[in-house]
Amino acid sequence: MSAFRRVALLQSHPRTPVWHDFYVPDLVELAGLAAVIRPLVEEVAIPVGPTDRDPLPAFERYLRRHRPDLVGISSFTCGANSAQRYAALARRHGAVVVMGGYHPSALPEEVLACPDVDVVVCGEGETTFAELVRTGSPDGVAGVS
Repeated sequence: MSAFRRVALLQSHPRTPVWHDFYVPDLVELAGLAAVIRPLVEEVAIPVGPTDRDPLPAFERYLRRHRPDLVGISSFTCGANSAQRYAALARRHGAVVVMGGYHPSALPEEVLACPDVDVVVCGEGETTFAELVRTGSPDGVAGVS
């Protein structure tokens, strides 16, 4: 077992909706992370989907009911603001917050300046995130800021 028992994974929502009929948001990236850490934790959940109409209140309801130890947030730059709002909610409910994805990988210092973010995973994060979940600390884990 790992240092964390319950993990929630989220993908930040873009500031404005994408209006192209051919664009279908997916959770493939989060599903891959979930598959890698599943053997290490008691529970892993993706509580908010990319098409949810009101994701922040839905996430807060999830936090109240499930109390995750760790919240991992993946973010593109267009979703950086919602990622910070997710981080603030998670922190308020006592979770450790890890951010990854394109935006945090490109600007880790900026993301770490957010007081609600504990760790940034840079680049392809499956192995790094799994090691972080297993050990419970970023000390000695390659690929984190």
